[in-house]
Amino acid sequence: MWKLVFILLIIPKTIPSFRVQCGFSSFRHRLYSQLPDPERKIIICSDSSGSTAQRTLNCAFSQFDCTVDARTSGCDVNVAVFAHCANEETASGIVKQAKNSNSLLLYTLSDPDLRAKTQRMCVLSNVNYVDLMGDLLDKLTDFFGEAPLGTPGKERVEKGLNNVVLSDNYYKRIEAVEFTLKADDGANSYLLKDADLILLGVSRTGKTPLSVVIAQQMGLKVANIPLVLEVAPPKELFEACIDTNKVFCLTINPVELKRIRLNRLERNGAAGLERSMGGGEGTQYADRNYLIRDLKSARDLAKRLNCTEIDVTGRAVEETASLISSLLLAKRKIEK
Repeated sequence: MWKLVFILLIIPKTIPSFRVQCGFSSFRHRLYSQLPDPERKIIICSDSSGSTAQRTLNCAFSQFDCTVDARTSGCDVNVAVFAHCANEETASGIVKQAKNSNSLLLYTLSDPDLRAKTQRMCVLSNVNYVDLMGDLLDKLTDFFGEAPLGTPGKERVEKGLNNVVLSDNYYKRIEAVEFTLKADDGANSYLLKDADLILLGVSRTGKTPLSVVIAQQMGLKVANIPLVLEVAPPKELFEACIDTNKVFCLTINPVELKRIRLNRLERNGAAGLERSMGGGEGTQYADRNYLIRDLKSARDLAKRLNCTEIDVTGRAVEETASLISSLLLAKRKIEK
């Protein structure tokens, strides 16, 4: 159950301090509360979940010495997400909120009529805005020689009065997430033969969040195996049916790994215990010599399996997921 909560709470929030509000047909101006007072304010308006705009904004922020998390950045930015903007009334309220709070408004709206009306409202209200989808959809309309569907959310392929039929790709991603949770942290090793991707790595290299992101975003069934000096990898990993092209070993700089493990020990109240005790597996968790041996053992296994090593030092989970996806695709093309 906790893993399902992890997906619902963590994965959609690609930017940690985003505040999400929902706007439906019953949305009224009274639901809009004044944003907090940082100098820079951004509002995202979306006809779906807002995840596309959030990811785009996150990528843009990475080009500046600035993050939207005020706890870790000297650049204080407040970002509010208004999801499921389905009509002109809701869009009008969001534009007014942007005007009243002097915010930059970003919107991703699939309906060309609603998009045009939102743009006009922004111009008339003197609201600084960015239409993240409009220009691209216009160019693709010319490119394909046909008009876009104008329906929100890439998974929605048919909409009736009271129901939404979802695409096969959506169900594929759900199935992939379910598989990934079953095969998390070395569990159910018999599933390795059915995995699209197998991740190996020592503790604190981010195997679980990376696995879930890949499954949720790319629809790949992912198994991950923790590598521990004192524990042999599951025997199923060495079976002939396992294609090593789909096996990736996560590595990390030992200095960074030591920092991460010390932070974990401190959060668990175990740092003092580690310093006070002189032996035992628990006391070696963040020991430099143990870390180096741990990482060496993982690299030796990667060489033994002839699998690809991925250095995750300083990489965001999404960046690592994209890299692995590209490498996996390249390997499949070579096989063909």
